[in-house]
Amino acid sequence: MNDLEQEARRRERLRAAAGELAAGVAAQLVKPLRELREDLAVLVELIDQHANESRGPRGMTWKEIETLRQHVFRAYLSSRDTARLASELAGAVGQSAVEAVDLNKLVESGIHLGVHRVSADTELFVDLGSLPPARAPAAELTLLVASMVMLAADSAAGVDHSAISIKTAREQDAAVVVISDNGRGAPAAIDRLHQLGADVLDPIGGSLAATSEPEVGSALELRLPLR
Repeated sequence: MNDLEQEARRRERLRAAAGELAAGVAAQLVKPLRELREDLAVLVELIDQHANESRGPRGMTWKEIETLRQHVFRAYLSSRDTARLASELAGAVGQSAVEAVDLNKLVESGIHLGVHRVSADTELFVDLGSLPPARAPAAELTLLVASMVMLAADSAAGVDHSAISIKTAREQDAAVVVISDNGRGAPAAIDRLHQLGADVLDPIGGSLAATSEPEVGSALELRLPLR
């Protein structure tokens, strides 16, 4: 296989991973958009009700003002969360060159994008250590972290007292991202994650170690050189 064919296959795997992530996040966007629509509908109804009952100029009571404020604030939160997810999704599926990046910020974006796969009864622990800037392709690295989070989420799903741990730390000349869970494992997804990790990390000298065993859980470690 020549270099052009290898690069074409690499890009195809990245596009497939980006497509899977985009589909999940698109479904996740439905809830805040629906809440935003409902809150705005309530706002219109409250304003109409106030206009009909006032029969002329009249100030609103404190209770009416507080009710209106709560609906406006919920609508703001929904729109903010939706805008953030849309922005992070655009960053994760876009094209990016190797540049200086804040790894912790990319990990946070990857968590936001992958958290839709984490079930409500799975605990999520995040511990981001102090890291210097690193050189990496921001979009592809965010996509990889999100894929790691989704694999751990699938492993932990449906297991009593399951938990996912996400940590970053500096170990000598490397930045390390460790994601683990105590779930039932997702070994079928490991090969695909290894391929995606190689596609993203090999060109910059990074590495991905990933294991997932039935009834044991998953242990995923991403290493990025700090030069």
